[in-house]
Amino acid sequence: MFNEYNLSILENNNNTILYSYYLSLINKYSNKNDLKFKNNPSISIIIPLFNNKKQYILRSLLSIEAQTFKNIEIIYIDDCSNNDSISLIRILKMIDKRILLVINEKNKGILYSKSLGVKISRGKYVIVLDQDDIFLSKNLLSIIYKKAEDFNLDILQYKRINLIEKNQEVKLIAEKKFPSYDSIIIQPELGKTKNYLNYNFGFTFNLWDKIIRKNVYLKALNFIGENLYNSKIIQREDHITTFALYKVAERYNILI
Repeated sequence: MFNEYNLSILENNNNTILYSYYLSLINKYSNKNDLKFKNNPSISIIIPLFNNKKQYILRSLLSIEAQTFKNIEIIYIDDCSNNDSISLIRILKMIDKRILLVINEKNKGILYSKSLGVKISRGKYVIVLDQDDIFLSKNLLSIIYKKAEDFNLDILQYKRINLIEKNQEVKLIAEKKFPSYDSIIIQPELGKTKNYLNYNFGFTFNLWDKIIRKNVYLKALNFIGENLYNSKIIQREDHITTFALYKVAERYNILI
C-alpha cells in the first residue's frame, strides 16, 4: 500500500524537487481545500518522532491523506532527532496546512512527546500513532468518528492488523489474540496495578488502535501526574497511558 514513493528521491537534498514530488503524491489523495488549516478539527492525529526513516513517515502520512474524513489536524512532535527526517516534515507542512511540527527543546522521551501532542491538540478526539502506523481503510476515520459520536464514547478501539516487511515483501497478519492487562501491566511506575485491573474484554494496551475523547485523555494525564510523564520514559509508555485511560473513562467499546 502506498508503495509509489521513490526511495532514491526521498534521499534527495534538493528541496524544490522534493516539494514537487511530495505535492504530486499528496494530490492523489487530497485537494487544496482538504489541505487548508482547520480552525476546529474534529480529530487530532498525534505522531511522535525520533530519528525516523523518511519512507515510514511518508507512508503513514499518505494513509492519513487518503482518508475520506478530512476535518483533522496532524501534529508531529520531534524529540530532538539528529537525522534529516525533520526536513521532510517541514516540506510536507508547506503542502498540507493541517500539519503542525513541534520540536522538543531537549530529548524528553516518548511518553512526554505523546502527552504534549494531546495537550496542544484542538480536536474533540485524538488518535496517537507511532511513526510507522498506517490506516488500511480510507473510510476508517469516518466510521470511528461516527461511532464515537453516536454512542457518546470516551474510547473506541478498532481492529488492527500487523504489517510485516521482509525481503521487500509486505504481509498483513491479523491479530489473533489480545494480551490481557494482567499479563502486561507490571511496571513499577504504576504501583500495584492488579488491585485496579478488571479489564478482560479484549481491550489492548496500545494507543495506536484507539480514538479517544480529548478531555478524557487530559484526565488520564492528570491521573498519571507531571512527575511521571515528564520522566524520560522510552518504553511501554502506552501501558501507562492506557491504564490511566481505563481508570478515568466511563464509556468505551470495541469496533467489531
